[in-house]
Amino acid sequence: MSDIINYELKKPFNYAYKGDTQEASFIALQPPTMKELTHITPIKQALMAAISQVSDTVDSSNTEAPIDDSKPTAAMMMAVLYRWDGDLNKLLLHAKELFKSGAGLIDGETKFTMPLIEKMDVKDFEAIVGEYIASFLAPSLMDGE
Repeated sequence: MSDIINYELKKPFNYAYKGDTQEASFIALQPPTMKELTHITPIKQALMAAISQVSDTVDSSNTEAPIDDSKPTAAMMMAVLYRWDGDLNKLLLHAKELFKSGAGLIDGETKFTMPLIEKMDVKDFEAIVGEYIASFLAPSLMDGE
């Protein structure tokens, strides 16, 4: 499994750090551990359902879809999930809890709280969710890693 991935924020936000205000510049995404199992399992299930649904849609159309064997990307994962007819809001709530549990650290040190997550730009949050799925969860489903 991959090591820590640093995602550079497109829209930094301010947070309290050791008694001062600091501007967050990146989120360190940590590989999942058993501690996060209750949060990653529903995300993996949703991803599998979304991939299956999107594949069925492509298969049922009469057009040839190119097969992309490349490594999954954050944008690719989020695109598949946004096409899914499941409850994406519920998945995003699991992602918030996942990051609060320590899977994402602000500037590599500070644990997320709900008020800190709510300070994030939506695009940054979607990007870290997609990056986490593409880097840690999708490979474990596809390769058994």
